[in-house]
Amino acid sequence: MGVDLRGTTYKTLLLYWAISPVKDVKLEFMPAISKAGEDKWRNESWIEDTQHEFLGLQPFTKYNMTVYVREKNSKVVF
Repeated sequence: MGVDLRGTTYKTLLLYWAISPVKDVKLEFMPAISKAGEDKWRNESWIEDTQHEFLGLQPFTKYNMTVYVREKNSKVVF
């Protein structure tokens, strides 16, 4: 997981991640972000892409980010 500095502005952040493919298994990802020190997370939608742009961020603010993973159409989340 990393941040693409070319896709980052003072209000946006482009997060990307890599995962080894599993034969015949489709995965979905749900990126989430929270201001550092707060316990309020903003979950995004489930996506199949391995990157996501967070919008509407505050400048000079630290954030925690995570990406939840599940098998497509499953309810089990990792």
